[in-house]
Amino acid sequence: MRPELSLWRKLRIVLAFVILAFIFWTFVQNLGFRTHGDMKQVAERKAPQESQANLLQQSESSRVIKWEVESVESNPGEWEGHHPLESGVEDRLNSFIDEVKIATTHVHLGFPEGPYCSSSETPKDEAGLDKQFYTSYQKGVLHTRQPFSIDKGFFKPAVELYKDKELWLDAGAGTCGTMRALKTEGINVYGVELSDVCNTECRQFAKQGLVFSTGLNKIPFPSRTFDLVWSTEVFEHVPTLLLNESVAEVVRVAKKDLFLTIAMKRSGFDPSPPARPRIHISVMPRTWWDAIFGVHGCRVNLEVRDSFNLGRYAKAAFFPYVCHEGSKVVPDECEAPVAEYAKCYAQYFGDASKCRKEKSGYEVACNFKVEMK
Repeated sequence: MRPELSLWRKLRIVLAFVILAFIFWTFVQNLGFRTHGDMKQVAERKAPQESQANLLQQSESSRVIKWEVESVESNPGEWEGHHPLESGVEDRLNSFIDEVKIATTHVHLGFPEGPYCSSSETPKDEAGLDKQFYTSYQKGVLHTRQPFSIDKGFFKPAVELYKDKELWLDAGAGTCGTMRALKTEGINVYGVELSDVCNTECRQFAKQGLVFSTGLNKIPFPSRTFDLVWSTEVFEHVPTLLLNESVAEVVRVAKKDLFLTIAMKRSGFDPSPPARPRIHISVMPRTWWDAIFGVHGCRVNLEVRDSFNLGRYAKAAFFPYVCHEGSKVVPDECEAPVAEYAKCYAQYFGDASKCRKEKSGYEVACNFKVEMK
């Protein structure tokens, strides 16, 4: 009897161990994650109940996209090569121009469902965004690095500053390292990322429907959904052709607050001017960013900017904005000179020294007297 009893006890111990291991595995898989359904309910509860007509009125992208289209039409070839590893884009640009003329506003009436991944059959979209390149870039270069905000030390101060913001969007989520860190802080966050999120470190979030593979020019969320739109070191990667539309989209989905960092010089992997850049495609002056966000109705949050500038975080240039306050931020005369600078920048492949006249033009028209460093 005693050996049989001993065997039974062993079996019970093994069974108990298996059950405990399964419970632990389930706990780890769900640690720090809320389900897509839970977060969807939060977002839908906080998102304004807008009609399609109201959404159409709120989107101002048609007015700002217009000068992008005119710039490309004036000389389509000048936009060639303004995306990493890309050439021969003239045909795609012509079709893109036609599409923009037909549909110059994005209307999002419902909350997106996931997973939403890149299609391997269409590595480049109609605007020439190279999802395949960025998927390789995320997997081969960035997956071993800490998120920029953590590496430079401003993640915790920023989270503390915006601790009252319940729902965040990480616009340009990269390998989703920031999303994981925000989850650890108890923050509800969604993300959009150009690379194939189902084939990078983002795959767990993609399976849960929390991160979507798309460019900033097509953010698949309703207007004024997010309490804070967060984007670090992303806009310098956006092709100049898509800057206006991308700015319009991040402003559209924000309730009020934006917190951005944008690189102010070429990547170390980029050649020096006059050669065209390959990584940091759109390195614009600070005043240009303030002007284009001003065109979209956003003012600089000087209190936040000053506090973070005093922190002297290495290689971080901060661009916090407050939007949708209903007042005019820049004069109407500001828009055309802002467009002219972008056109010049694109024409000379990012050689800003060729565009000093255009820079002075928009700074005067937009009432910027001194460029902030």
